[in-house]
Amino acid sequence: MKRLPTRFILLLVVISAALFACGDDGLSDGDGGQPPAPSVGVIPADVLADFRCGVTGDWLPSERLGQVVTTGDDPPEVQTAEFLDAAFQLAGITLPKPSEFDVEVDTILYTTQDRGELIEASALVAYPINAERDAALPTLLFLHGTSGFTDGCGPSADAPSSLLIAYMASLGYAVVAPDYIGLKSFGEPTGFLHPYLVGEATAIASLDSVRALYHTVAENQLEVSLSDRVVLLGGSQGGHAALWVDWLAPYYAQEMTLIGGVATVPAVDILGQIQRALQEEVPASANSLAFYGTATSWYGLSDRLGEVLLPRTPTVPEFLGGQCDPSE
Repeated sequence: MKRLPTRFILLLVVISAALFACGDDGLSDGDGGQPPAPSVGVIPADVLADFRCGVTGDWLPSERLGQVVTTGDDPPEVQTAEFLDAAFQLAGITLPKPSEFDVEVDTILYTTQDRGELIEASALVAYPINAERDAALPTLLFLHGTSGFTDGCGPSADAPSSLLIAYMASLGYAVVAPDYIGLKSFGEPTGFLHPYLVGEATAIASLDSVRALYHTVAENQLEVSLSDRVVLLGGSQGGHAALWVDWLAPYYAQEMTLIGGVATVPAVDILGQIQRALQEEVPASANSLAFYGTATSWYGLSDRLGEVLLPRTPTVPEFLGGQCDPSE
């Protein structure tokens, strides 16, 4: 997988440190214990009409949402605060705030849903292991930028992403970084490409990853407790995802309390971006190709792809499913 650019990592660590500074030392009141049951509501008809991108709202109120199916083959990795600081120093990155806690990092496979059917997705989780025991940790939901379009392309298969997520956890958060639907790092094949820039699909899997983090802490009887407070951090595609999580959480994850977040360089006008990108070659042209090559299938419009793209071999969807380097 292509490594995250150093400047992008630096931006995210600065933001994560700022979020920590604004969050009552990163700790909040709460009783931890068993995770709350998923509370899935219904989007009111007048609100649903405002969503332009075909939000289905066809959600299963299943108790299985967010349940952990299995964990990675290796035991959870422990990274000390000293190790994290040294690793970023070797990478030439000056941290805005030193790591404070040792952390444990693991990969999980969990249950989510897509278009009314239960499926599985993977995520990275990280949490402090020597934080204050009498305080509940808030959750930081980290939403990654464009990393690929098929299984194996998510951050849980990427060492720099794991390091970044571990640093965020060292500031006093329980962190979860979903791979998004179609990017899972292990388990049975998803069976279709990641629906790139389809807001509903990504937001639902992301909110269920928070539920999976709750289950991870409870089922493993970890010596940490979690509050219901969630903060969002996403860049690029992840910025787009953060906005969608914010929009859908009041309906799909009513047991959570979103307290704020940051969406950096998000794609907010997909229609305007694509209209321009199809008329002249601009940086957004590549993103638009990726959107058409993956989203048409999710929307059930694969047979109409020829209205936009000239025929070629391999097709754009076939090419996108063949590797994990978005720059290609």
